[in-house]
Amino acid sequence: MALTVTSFIATLGTLSISGVTSLTELPTRVNAADLPIGFPRLPTTGNEIATFTGVGSLRNLSCEYVILIQPVPLSNTATNYAAAATAIDNLYTTLSAEMAANVQIDSWSSQMTIETLGDISYWAIVTQIEASE
Repeated sequence: MALTVTSFIATLGTLSISGVTSLTELPTRVNAADLPIGFPRLPTTGNEIATFTGVGSLRNLSCEYVILIQPVPLSNTATNYAAAATAIDNLYTTLSAEMAANVQIDSWSSQMTIETLGDISYWAIVTQIEASE
């Protein structure tokens, strides 16, 4: 299957991460009872020369995958820090399986952070996922 921005986002939107509900698009609002949730955001694409002759090329894509853990104002820091660390481990397990299944995922890098959606700040994991064909 050809790697497109649409197919890459669809793949990320259907990731099966233990303890996380995956969404296929960026939410406009979130209910705390539905957390943690994950969703793809901000895709980019490019093209690189893949041969010494300059004839072939390699399409590459990158997309953030965000997991919102819990609203900061409602949270217990120690509990949510531990939940975020577990979410990173579970995401690693899922992406490793996807990579082994040849879904064209090349690499990823995750960071625990605070993200804002609407006017609410959340404990979050932001992962930059890269793929190529």
